Amino acid sequence: MVDADSSQLRAIVACAKAYDLVIEGPPGTGKSQTITNLIAQALAAGKSVLFVAEKMAALEVVYNRLVQASLGEFCLELHSTKANKRAVMKELAAALDASFQNVAVPTVSTDRLPHVRNILSEYVRAVHTPYGTLGLSPYQAYGEMGQVYGAPRVRYDGQVDGITLDQLHQTVRNFQDLAATSTAIGVPAGPLGGDKVTDISTAKPA
Repeated sequence: MVDADSSQLRAIVACAKAYDLVIEGPPGTGKSQTITNLIAQALAAGKSVLFVAEKMAALEVVYNRLVQASLGEFCLELHSTKANKRAVMKELAAALDASFQNVAVPTVSTDRLPHVRNILSEYVRAVHTPYGTLGLSPYQAYGEMGQVYGAPRVRYDGQVDGITLDQLHQTVRNFQDLAATSTAIGVPAGPLGGDKVTDISTAKPA
């Protein structure tokens, strides 16, 4: 198999479910990659594939990709001047010889794959599992925090494990009411309403 994006994987899954489909796209959009993956998937399922193309270049691109994926011995070229008895017999012999070879021993990276997959699955479960009395997952909590990331911070030293979602919402409403009220009052350290305040202890009678 070669690299594939989400749209290419969607086409591969559709073919695996025996759907008929047409793949269209301008040059450079990965059609040859998709064809290569479709052929590899069919071979893995024990099927035979007849790949026909109008242009020789298209055949060569897909064939070269299959060779790079170590699937060249499964290909039988029946086009152009190569379509002769000697060449066909030679390729059949190569395919038979390959079938007698032992399956390659899994590499170190292949052995680690189940362990890495379990770690990633555990991370996903931990991130999306609701926690505490709030019933929020870390994913949801970080999403809420992202909306106020640049706001001023106030240190809270109380216990957070026992806070319910209703208490949190009430606290948010209290802060919103405080913010609305403080806007009319202005900065507590400054003059009320922006007016100049005279020190009555030094004021002289008119």
